[in-house]
Amino acid sequence: MKVYLDSSVMLAFLLEGRKELLGLPTGVTIGSCRLLWIETARVVDRALRAGQLLDEDAAKVRVSFEKMAEGIVKLALSESVLDRAAGGFPAAIRTLDALHLAAALEWAGPGGCRDLEVWSFDRQMNLCSAGLGFRVAFL
Repeated sequence: MKVYLDSSVMLAFLLEGRKELLGLPTGVTIGSCRLLWIETARVVDRALRAGQLLDEDAAKVRVSFEKMAEGIVKLALSESVLDRAAGGFPAAIRTLDALHLAAALEWAGPGGCRDLEVWSFDRQMNLCSAGLGFRVAFL
């Protein structure tokens, strides 16, 4: 089984202590596009600059993310992903969510949506994922 991991789940794990990521069964392949790394870095930096994280806490979060990210397949934001993200989706979604879902579609391959589960805490992204034929963890 494959799980496409949206940044919202990783950030909730790192910053809020949510435990859903610990519930992944063994043998699951986790993937996410390069946005996971970018969004995580930006949110940690923004929280640090806003005084919501101390320097040492930000460092701990970064180290935790690096450890978690070691086991995640890093999917490219290829031209085909960018082109697909610019196209239509079954529900209204934001730009970064469209990029995530376009990467998930490419990773799933033709007819592979049923073998891939999307993990996101974003309701619109989950509705759109289900509309595309993906299994959704948090709907």
